[in-house]
Order: sequence, then structure tokens, then C-alpha cells
Amino acid sequence: MSQRPFSPPPSFTPPVSFNLSQLAQSTGSQSTVDISAHLDILSTIVKRLPAMLLALVFILLWFGGAQFARAQFDFVTIGHTNNSPTSMNAWATTVALSGNYAYLANHSDGLRIYDVSDPANPRNVGHISAGGYADGVVVIGNHAYLSGNGLGLKVYNISDPANPINVGHTNIVTDSFAGIAGVSNYVCLAYNYAGLYVCDISNPTNPVVVAHTNNNLPYTYGLSKLV
Repeated sequence: MSQRPFSPPPSFTPPVSFNLSQLAQSTGSQSTVDISAHLDILSTIVKRLPAMLLALVFILLWFGGAQFARAQFDFVTIGHTNNSPTSMNAWATTVALSGNYAYLANHSDGLRIYDVSDPANPRNVGHISAGGYADGVVVIGNHAYLSGNGLGLKVYNISDPANPINVGHTNIVTDSFAGIAGVSNYVCLAYNYAGLYVCDISNPTNPVVVAHTNNNLPYTYGLSKLV
């Protein structure tokens, strides 16, 4: 059987070019469907899929981690006390723990000592005015070392926490907040723009400044614990 040659319908006009953005089919008349916009959207989604997946993973980890942290660390206040005077300059700045006692540098109020053997019921058992602004405190053995604006370094015997006694002092001329850290025979003081001071406290009744440096950087407040 011989094949008839193909003869297009009279109304069929072949496109000049054909690509994926156009689909043409003829049933006696030409009909064209433009899908380029859909292909552009699909291409954009494919290109951005890794970033979208990464963002989704980050969100899941963020909120999941927060829920985990809350489940693991449920912080609850079990005790509170406030024996500070009503003065606006009396505020708790630093606390040091030793045994069953908490030693509080209480700015203009001086040094306050709390029995925390029952954490739900902390009791103020000792207090002494520092004569300045107590901003930092560290406890080494039977002595509490207090630093702050106008204090220099003051040393208190705390063998009897109910009766702290000032037994030593060294004058450091500065009018700024001071952080403090100490171990063994030395304490270090961070005195804001005055820099770092190192004091020998091998004799607590006679602390001596043995070193000082000033790197001309302002706002030197805190110190890490010495080991």
C-alpha cells in the first residue's frame, strides 16, 4: 500500500521556532499555551530550595533547642532578702560565696554578710560600713577583700561572720568602680581608666601594691577568677 504524502491543513502555519516555553498543537487551527511564567517560578524554587531547607532546619533547631533548654534548666527563685537602706546609692554589685555565707559588696551600704545555709531563707548576720562605695569583693581564707570607688583595697577579718573587722587597707587614688579577683597571696583590681593593680596580701593587715599597668583603655571593670 502506498503512503499518501502529508499535507498540512490549509489553516496550519508551523511556528518559526519551538521551545519549551511554548506548546503548539493543531487540530485544524493553531492553539498556543505559554508556560514560561510557570517555568520561571519552578526554576526559582529549585534554585532556592537548598537555602529554604537550611532556613527550615535552623528554625527547627532554634525552637527545639529553646524548648530543650527550658526543659533542662527550669530556674526558680527559692529565696530572697533585702536589707539595704532606701538610699539610691545602695545596690548589690558583687557577691562572693564561702562555705555557708554570701558576702555582698553593697555599694554605699558597705559589706553585708548573709547566712545561706538554708537557701530558701537567707539571713543577714553581719554588716560593716566601708566608708566609700563597695563595688567588688573576694574572699580568701578568713578575710574578705573589698574594693571600690574611694576605698582602695580594704581587708576584713571574717572569722566571725557576724562581726567583720577592718584589719587592713591600702590607698589607691581613684574615684572609679573596681572589680577584684584574688588567690593565695595576691589580689588584682580593675580600676576603670586607672588600669590594673596587683596587691600582695601575704600579710592581710598590710596589703601592698606591687604592680600597676595602664593600657589607656577605659572601662576596665571585671576580672576573671584567678587560679
